[in-house]
Amino acid sequence: MPTQSKLENTWKEQKVVADDGSAQDWFGSAVAVCGDWAFIGAKNKTVGSNASQGVVYVFKKIQGTWVQTQKLTASDGQAVDQFGSTIAVSNGIVLIAAPFAKIGTNTWQGAVYVFTPSRSSPSSTAPWVQRKKLVAARGTAFLTFGTSLAMNAEYALIGAGGTYSAGQQIPRTVYVFRRDKATTAASENWTEKQLLENPRPQDPGNFFGGSLTLSKDLALIGARTSTINDNPGQGLAYVYARSGAGWKLTDTLMASDGAPRDNFGSSVALYENSALVGAQGVFTVGSSGGAVYQFQPSGSGWQQTQKFSATPGSALSLFGAAMSASNEGALLIGAYATNNYRGAAYLFNIRKDTWLQRKELLANDGVAGNVFGYYTALDGETILVGSYTAQVNDNLKQGAAYFYRIPKNLP
Repeated sequence: MPTQSKLENTWKEQKVVADDGSAQDWFGSAVAVCGDWAFIGAKNKTVGSNASQGVVYVFKKIQGTWVQTQKLTASDGQAVDQFGSTIAVSNGIVLIAAPFAKIGTNTWQGAVYVFTPSRSSPSSTAPWVQRKKLVAARGTAFLTFGTSLAMNAEYALIGAGGTYSAGQQIPRTVYVFRRDKATTAASENWTEKQLLENPRPQDPGNFFGGSLTLSKDLALIGARTSTINDNPGQGLAYVYARSGAGWKLTDTLMASDGAPRDNFGSSVALYENSALVGAQGVFTVGSSGGAVYQFQPSGSGWQQTQKFSATPGSALSLFGAAMSASNEGALLIGAYATNNYRGAAYLFNIRKDTWLQRKELLANDGVAGNVFGYYTALDGETILVGSYTAQVNDNLKQGAAYFYRIPKNLP
């Protein structure tokens, strides 16, 4: 069973590893948490004889301790699918992507699988069941559908594209799926409703859709390698608003001090009336320390209201590479390159529209190369950080993940 240590009402860490872990699994290559459930991807895991088919491990919080209860795989999984590359969870529904899945004769077309709890089973040890497989209606080879994910109770955003086929780059796009209001937990009917195309087709390498987030009525989509004027890799983020049954581009966000290779749009988050955009390449403390920008509505558009970095921060930390927000006004930001890629994560809270750093998180057993903070998840009082290249015993890059509970009386 996984390595565990009981969480207390202080800053305590619980490290977990897979109960069947092996070298090169990359456990922690995607993380998601919702209430008492957590989902951790191991996209490179071999299943049977299928190398890199991928697995997602389910953890449940039981009496304050996170315990592995289940392993999820795709019902039709194949080698190299990398199931568990990205995970999104909302309202008791989990989406798990396998962006390199072969669909028919289309290599690397990709798929996203929908899981919900099994209502017929009262057991807490195996409640999640695959209900649906989502694919692009006009999918093609090398589409890599599912390279990024975001969802709410009604919609899902699924990023795709960016790979090359016959020397031509597949355009980056974001697919919008809608959950049928009449659906049941046992059926999970989702329908493709819209295709959001790159707003700057003249810049096909801008990584549009590389980062996604979704609230009830807003979507924020990053394009971190966008060229602005003569600045390669400066980056942009796009605001979409729900309009009737669809989504409409309403604004483009850009850093007021943008520079080449800032990678503005590395990560994105929404909290109430704030849009937050990570820029992992921003120069701080002499090099790519990274920064996060906050934007808020102003008149008919959005205005930059804050720029912040880690304190004390370090050179080449890539702060802002990952980001997660909670409904309680907390923000978790990854900086996986800190201290020679040992990695770090930072917790911020909002006070009067300003984000203030509250805690720097470092894995107690972290070492160089573990990339702690490459993936982050946050819900309520629970923090989850992936460290997918961590060595476990003699297993290189088996991977690990770390849980923390935010103290009730956070100073």
